[in-house]
Amino acid sequence: MRIPLLQHPIRVWRTLSAHPCLTVLLTAGAAGVFCFAWDMQEQRAIGRATRCLVAPDQPADLKVLALTEWVYASSRSTRNERYFLLPGMRATAWQILVEGGDCADKARLLVAMLASIGIPASPVMLFDSATGRASHTVVEAEYAPGLRMVVDPSFNLDFPRIGGGYHDVLSLRADPHAAEDRVRQARARAPWPAKVIFYRMGAAGYGNASAIHWNRNFFTRLVFATLHPFLSDGVFQLRRPALAENPAQLCGVLALLAGAVLAIVLRLVLRQPAARAVRMRREIVLFKPECEVPWVRGAARSRFAWVLAGGLALRLAWMAWVQPAPVSDFLHYQVLAEKLLDHHQFGFPAPTAFHPPLFPAFLAGVMLISRSTAALTLACVALSTLLIAVVHKLALRATRGDSRAAIIAATLCAANPAFVFFSPVLASEHLFAVLVGASLIIATGESTGAGVKPVLAGALLGLAALTLSEAVFYAPVVAAAVGMGELRLRKRVGCAAICGLAFVLTLAPWLLRNRMMVGEGVGLTTAGGIHLYLAHNPDGYGWRNLNETPLGGLDTATAHHVGARLAFDHIGNDPEHLLRNFVTGLVALLRPANYGLFWSTGWSPGAGAPPPRTGYPPVLYLLLSVGVVFYAALALLGTIGLWRLREQHVAGWRVLVGILIMHVLCYAGVFWGSGRYRYFMEAILCAGGGVALDAALRHASRRDVRRIERVGLLAPA
Repeated sequence: MRIPLLQHPIRVWRTLSAHPCLTVLLTAGAAGVFCFAWDMQEQRAIGRATRCLVAPDQPADLKVLALTEWVYASSRSTRNERYFLLPGMRATAWQILVEGGDCADKARLLVAMLASIGIPASPVMLFDSATGRASHTVVEAEYAPGLRMVVDPSFNLDFPRIGGGYHDVLSLRADPHAAEDRVRQARARAPWPAKVIFYRMGAAGYGNASAIHWNRNFFTRLVFATLHPFLSDGVFQLRRPALAENPAQLCGVLALLAGAVLAIVLRLVLRQPAARAVRMRREIVLFKPECEVPWVRGAARSRFAWVLAGGLALRLAWMAWVQPAPVSDFLHYQVLAEKLLDHHQFGFPAPTAFHPPLFPAFLAGVMLISRSTAALTLACVALSTLLIAVVHKLALRATRGDSRAAIIAATLCAANPAFVFFSPVLASEHLFAVLVGASLIIATGESTGAGVKPVLAGALLGLAALTLSEAVFYAPVVAAAVGMGELRLRKRVGCAAICGLAFVLTLAPWLLRNRMMVGEGVGLTTAGGIHLYLAHNPDGYGWRNLNETPLGGLDTATAHHVGARLAFDHIGNDPEHLLRNFVTGLVALLRPANYGLFWSTGWSPGAGAPPPRTGYPPVLYLLLSVGVVFYAALALLGTIGLWRLREQHVAGWRVLVGILIMHVLCYAGVFWGSGRYRYFMEAILCAGGGVALDAALRHASRRDVRRIERVGLLAPA
């Protein structure tokens, strides 16, 4: 007996409503995790920016001075009005780094930057001698064990001693005239209108400097009275608690504490939930076989529509936020499309075959409506959304109609960060994945008449090869899948032959055009020999500037022939090179990669730290982490799901695994591997992940039914 998936949200809701303490704890935990994750990404971004400004072997005191000068010169000096969640906590260190702030903001930023390179520091408050109110904030940093120095990032001041070293808070409290002398020296040397010229010593003197405002309220005065007898004047040097200067961490701690306190109160006040058996008796109607809610076709369609709408909303929101500009190959596609419209020729002034023609032709079709980059981006988002439907249908065919597994697979495809981030990029992978997926769907479907299914499957795969030539590697799998449903061997061979013929005839016009207009031996693209050489050569693996290789300065057709010849010569001279390169390419293909973020934002943590003043917000670090975790989970679930598919539906397993094998052979064994080249591979993993999660839900449902049977509430089916 099977419990329909429809009951799982109901049961989760009933569990949470029956256990308010659990609901409060889960909500508080989620809020705390969000705050701490945000803080972790901010600290990471600040650390990368800081390491751009100081050398690793630079003395610690010089690092403090360099960062003080940068904070002084790099931002405005008015209060930063931004904040994290609560206005009273003021701006975070990253917000200050980006937009500047007043003396308290600059001190918070400097403390965070020093902490990121291992130098302990704390803000120190100065007080107006007339009113006793806090009037200015500086920083005290411990640049060596037992040695501290005071710096002022708002006026770019430090306080060196005459005999060497620097003044700290205690020495300036004992001798405030040292600070006054230093300010006068800085005024004498500063050009007009430097800020230090307007420094008011009476309003911000060091005679009462303290890291903590001990006279703020009754509680702080009580703590001061308790500590002063033991620490003497050292109490003025106690560092301010880190939570006081870190709004994200403070919000996280407050959320966890508030959740724990509220859960305890609810536990003491509210009546405990009814016994488990009583709830089971009340809900027993949901588990009777005759009352089981089926996974009907209408319900499945409704859920799929919601998944499709959610995937489209995610992609549109990302497109609106990043608004990517075409670069590299993506800009080349746009230029090819424009020249195809203007000059009715693929490549101008000379014909080209470096890129296959279908995706530029698709962009040219969109340009008939609008030539704006936004319209082209929207078309790519539409293709990325269409891939969700392709994955859904492919999972249905592979599992012989398991609607729940297909819905889960479509959900994984819709939420995959790599697909969302890559969706607004003018990349041929979008059209390629849709065409290959459609070819597999037709190849694994029921026969549609004499020869129609193999012709359609072969033609669609041929169109995919005209989008990315690597689709040639999938041809044996698609041809085998077309004849897989036939009982007689002769019929299978005939279907495979028809599919192959349709595939070749689809490519024939392009092959003939290249032979006549570009040169003999070109084939589908002049990039093939170049990429083959970049994977198999004695100088290194992967993409690099062609001017650094023997192919530099050659036209694409010549480079194609020369690169292929050099690659085959190298393989013949060193056959073991193939195995080494296969392992290298496999690792490069399968490891987590931020290709979606990089091509849509131009930002990559592996390319060096972002510029301190123009870096991307820390949210990109958080999105990068989410993408890595999602990919790791998808790879694991996809592998488990494909293995389970082998036990349940052998035909579907053979097709999907065959595609994966040919994909790996193409991008790791023949050409060079990269995270971007596993785009369609991740779509296959989404289908496998749907199978794995569906199996997990079935197992949980059966376990619940067995539990009910054991307590005697339901007779065994």
